[in-house]
Amino acid sequence: MRRCSSLVNDMEKITLGNSELNVSKMSLGTMYFGWKTPDEEGIRRMTEYAEAGGNFIDTANVYSRRLAPDKDFYGKDFNEYREGVSEKLIGRWLKEKGSRHDYVIASKVGFRYPGIELGTSPRQIREECEKSLLRLGTDYIDLYYLHMDDENTSLEDSLYTLTELKKEGKIRYIGLSNFKTERIMEADEICKKEGFEKPICVQQRYTYLKPRLDADFGRQASADEKLFDYAKKTGLSLIAYSPLLSGYYVDRTKKIPEQYLREDVDERISKLHSAAKKLAVTPTQLVYAWLLNHSPQILPIVAASNTEQFKEALKAFEIKLSKDVMNELN
Repeated sequence: MRRCSSLVNDMEKITLGNSELNVSKMSLGTMYFGWKTPDEEGIRRMTEYAEAGGNFIDTANVYSRRLAPDKDFYGKDFNEYREGVSEKLIGRWLKEKGSRHDYVIASKVGFRYPGIELGTSPRQIREECEKSLLRLGTDYIDLYYLHMDDENTSLEDSLYTLTELKKEGKIRYIGLSNFKTERIMEADEICKKEGFEKPICVQQRYTYLKPRLDADFGRQASADEKLFDYAKKTGLSLIAYSPLLSGYYVDRTKKIPEQYLREDVDERISKLHSAAKKLAVTPTQLVYAWLLNHSPQILPIVAASNTEQFKEALKAFEIKLSKDVMNELN
């Protein structure tokens, strides 16, 4: 068993699902590293995160893409594509730190990028896992997600391949992302029947605003009450991406995703800002705190663009929400 050496222990840790992974309650998202976030800024963010006691870094084989007409951190147009920039930057940072075992690295497979089609076939899982290992400069990935639900590949075949990778020591644990609850339950049944490695966590889109009942997120999936009930029953850990809706909670001039256009948007935003004012915190901090106090608890992925935003996010750990405040927000 790999053991972690000492880290600054400011950030509270929890165990993911039924595993030995002891992770920070706030995961560091690296989707924009090497894309909209310059390399040096990404290195700085990982260092700040580690100094705060964080150990849970989230990436994927498709992070980061550089495709026109996207713009980088400085507003310049992209005219090139660089494969796996986020993983490569994490690998560089880990090498400089010289303490790979202090960190829990999560990566993913499934979405397309130039030269690679959408899917989680056994061959694709294996090939992409090897590429991620090479980019990260490591011989194992702590948590490896199926990034999406591939209806053209047997779920049994995908789970079998992940189980084999675990036996080979290339991954430690399995996760699912963007799977509907019914398919998560199906995956668990397959694992139980076939003796495969069960997923320990699910990463879904989730935020304080509620999506419409008819909301279509395409290949993404939003966490819902059915998933929450299942997580409580099984001990499955939940992780939320896009918790801040790209800053919409503090800047209402930004365009809200149409999936969240419900009649209660203004009311929920009003409740959030009112509660934040009473608690003398920012709406951003309150969203993070709300997730951490959610039942079941949800670990947010933080993707701060600068040091100030990152420090703001960290203060969410200091916020204690009473049952009355949670009831009011809910």
